[in-house]
Amino acid sequence: MFHMSMELYEKINELGRLIKASPEYQAMKTAEAAFEADPAAKQQEAEYALLQKRIEEAQNKGDMQLINALVLDQETAAQAIASLPSSQQLRFARSQMNDLLRGTVEALQGIVYPDVECSCGGNCEGCSGCG
Repeated sequence: MFHMSMELYEKINELGRLIKASPEYQAMKTAEAAFEADPAAKQQEAEYALLQKRIEEAQNKGDMQLINALVLDQETAAQAIASLPSSQQLRFARSQMNDLLRGTVEALQGIVYPDVECSCGGNCEGCSGCG
């Protein structure tokens, strides 16, 4: 297991709290709750899970024709989930959150390895952060 100083751990914990207070994190949590509360999403996810169970049963029987048909049905179910507005909003919010985390890692790398160029391509002297 990786070990670090308590001071570093406390600073990382503080950064984590700041990230959790960010608009990106809050939007993601709101989108997750909306997706979980969406009756259409619940129905589609239940259908997807049932298809997964049926695929596993068909695999145990070695019925390749049934497996192929069920996989196609499952792909259709996945597309139905992805087309729901609540799913699209969740995917967008998670993308924004991932961008924030990637930017955080890039900023840390720029501080630790200042001679490496950041993605913005600008001059880092007096930089107030990418964005």
